[in-house]
Amino acid sequence: MKTDGRELMDAMGDIDSAYIDEAQEARSESRKIRRFRPLIRTLQTAAAVFAVSIILPNVSPAIARAAEAAPVVGNYFRLVTFRHYTFEDDRHEADVEVNKVSPVDGSNQKAQLSAAEVNARIEQKTDELIAAFQKSVEEKGYQTLKVTTDVVTDNDKYYVVRLNCFTASADGYEENHYYVISKETLDVMKLSDLFQDGSDYVTVISDNIKEQMRQKMKEDENNLYFLDDDMPEDDFQAIAADQNFYINSADQLVIAFQEGDVAPMYMGTQEFVIPDEAIAGIRK
Repeated sequence: MKTDGRELMDAMGDIDSAYIDEAQEARSESRKIRRFRPLIRTLQTAAAVFAVSIILPNVSPAIARAAEAAPVVGNYFRLVTFRHYTFEDDRHEADVEVNKVSPVDGSNQKAQLSAAEVNARIEQKTDELIAAFQKSVEEKGYQTLKVTTDVVTDNDKYYVVRLNCFTASADGYEENHYYVISKETLDVMKLSDLFQDGSDYVTVISDNIKEQMRQKMKEDENNLYFLDDDMPEDDFQAIAADQNFYINSADQLVIAFQEGDVAPMYMGTQEFVIPDEAIAGIRK
């Protein structure tokens, strides 16, 4: 007998354990077997799936670790539970839930080293944020802290993790930190690693960003960047040699700035996708 989800739920709500036991004990009677076997099998399967889904991560740390160690086909890295810190009172609220990078192939030493480097940097930044929050608690100020991690890119070439940080006291402040791992070399990438040795990638990228800023201000008067100002000493000059960046899913370079770096705080964090043609001559 074919049942849809609603019929199955109705059946599960109406039938009690004694009735199921009766059905199971009646296996020797063909009529009762035909009557109850489909429902029993469905209930047993549903119960087994539900038990594995709910109990497995909580029953035993060893079992949970074994589940984490199961390889994911096609993946090099993944995020697994790392840290969860919460605090709340009438003046303060913190919710820090960050993951760590874990190589799918635990035997690959280079992958382990790269994952460890990213995890150390995430942990350092997270520790700084929590320490600042705890200081605010001691000083009886007002503070909100929220920190999360997510995967931005996971394609054939790159694995990119983002640490999302938001703090607020009088005003809110958002910052994002990106960690790029090459799947070809298994190295944690610096911006310079993307370009040919000796190339002036800083100038090339900076000039393109300035062009994009001017175009955005032309298209929308609400866009305002620190550029072409009456006080040129305050203008955006160039990206840093170790500029915050990532590679998106289309294999494009994205330059990322924190709030207030290149535009007023109200415009939030800023990102600029660098066209492939702008850097084609210098990119590795």
